[in-house]
Amino acid sequence: MCTRGSNQALLGGPATSPLGAMRVVASLAVLVMLVACGTSPEVKNQRVEYWQRKLAHDLHIGMPKSEIDAWAESNHLKFTLQYSKSRPQLVTFAEEVPGSFSPLTGCKGWHIMIYLFLSESDLLTRYLVRDDAICL
Repeated sequence: MCTRGSNQALLGGPATSPLGAMRVVASLAVLVMLVACGTSPEVKNQRVEYWQRKLAHDLHIGMPKSEIDAWAESNHLKFTLQYSKSRPQLVTFAEEVPGSFSPLTGCKGWHIMIYLFLSESDLLTRYLVRDDAICL
């Protein structure tokens, strides 16, 4: 719509009326509250760091799978053997970090996952701790 030379008072709209401006501000406030009430990642980050430190302390590159299996059992972890690009890897769900439900994202927490990558001779080559959001 071209407004050059038009009477601005006749060009009504949500931003030009006080009620429309209040609606815009109220909508933005609700959006900010929804985002702010979503799950805080602070606890999740602490748990990811815990598992990263634990793996760095307990496991070492070149560790045989038999020792990894014994470590997993003593830590009450059940790994599943998977193959990625024909390379073996062990994957487990370490824990769930609950959070408050966010209607904006549809998420309610995180799963902490551990990935142990093995060589063809079943020796540890690297590890990874990942967090996956739990969403509807």
